[in-house]
Amino acid sequence: MRLFLSSPSALNSYYWTEAGHPLYKVETPPVTLGGTRRTFIRRAVETVDGVWIGDEKRELNEELNDSLTSYLQSRSASPSSISTSSYSDTNDGRTFEGHFAHLAHIEYGTFKPSRILYAGQEVHASNLFRSQGWSWYGLSRHKVFRASDGCEYRWVISSQNPKLVSNDSSKTVIARFHCPKSRFIAKPELFGSSLQIYPEGEHIFNDILITFVYLREAEEG
Repeated sequence: MRLFLSSPSALNSYYWTEAGHPLYKVETPPVTLGGTRRTFIRRAVETVDGVWIGDEKRELNEELNDSLTSYLQSRSASPSSISTSSYSDTNDGRTFEGHFAHLAHIEYGTFKPSRILYAGQEVHASNLFRSQGWSWYGLSRHKVFRASDGCEYRWVISSQNPKLVSNDSSKTVIARFHCPKSRFIAKPELFGSSLQIYPEGEHIFNDILITFVYLREAEEG
């Protein structure tokens, strides 16, 4: 799946699916001098006439996963790559409208560790990532993290087109960011920035998006 960004900034964008659904909303409000820079990541859930139809007794993260799963199933995704049950994004003729619910919150620290709040847990970025190897982009190191599936992945840092690979001998490409050389694009769905997530990474969709946004802050901040 490829997600198209609505703006040149990965920190302030809607992330649209190829079918035209807004799947994520990422916002990084401006801060005053001395304030803490924060990014808020929200993901779309199914709504009808603006009302979320999910069961309030269910866990929020499960509800968010169901929304993504329904979209993947509509694309005939492999059942083995989907770990949660779902309802269709066009269930009974109702249209997926994209009401956004909170997914993660990132705080960037200047004189204290940055932290990521996700799925009810708080983790310091220094504990989530470890550096491995050297990149050709300046002296930045590649960043390795362990995803929710228990496997390790490595973001290969580059100026425009970072990619995520499995941190093993196969180095399977899991995701890739496509950034056009020109930022003056009239139709972003055709030529603009996009985050491509390959089938091997669709089961850790949230992990990919959150770590991608965190690492882009170093490029845009």
